[in-house]
Amino acid sequence: MGTVHDTDRIDAKRIVPAAAATAGTDGVARDDRLATVAGITLILVVGWLIAAWVFDVSLHPVAAPSMSPAIVTGSLAVVQRVPAGDLEPGDVVFDPARDAPARVIGVMPSRDGGADVVVTLRGDGETDLPPHVLAIREMERIETTAPMLGWVALAVTTPIGGALGAMTVVTIVVVVVRRRRRHPPLGGARGTGGSSA
Repeated sequence: MGTVHDTDRIDAKRIVPAAAATAGTDGVARDDRLATVAGITLILVVGWLIAAWVFDVSLHPVAAPSMSPAIVTGSLAVVQRVPAGDLEPGDVVFDPARDAPARVIGVMPSRDGGADVVVTLRGDGETDLPPHVLAIREMERIETTAPMLGWVALAVTTPIGGALGAMTVVTIVVVVVRRRRRHPPLGGARGTGGSSA
């Protein structure tokens, strides 16, 4: 029977700490990814709030097919409130009377000489309907749209959607904090015992 040398034996005292260190590194890396996602989300939200305040823009879900196929139902529109006198034929706005997007096909001063402007609207998908005419001072002009994101915005604005969104954020924060306490960053604490020659 062959002799088992010391170098052939598996040193459990070395393998177990190494496995624990690897698991700890994986956990910290996962927490770092979650923290990065949360940080980027926070930066985007703050950036959007600043832009909304500076440029007077807002987000508006599209829940009607009035501008289909140019703007599909479920899109999220970035809108800017502008004086009605600044509108031009071809602009796309939100019709405040119907809360639906429509294209401007005519703009003219009010007949009574007031501050209101007479705007004629009709959706691209409503060519069989008569135009909608209204006298108004300001309108929300659509600057750009993102397909499908409107459904997300509509879901978040519901009580259930808002609660689920808040729970998701709180869960991510709690998981990151707990795992960081359980697995502190490696490298800060080292063993005090030196290696023997």
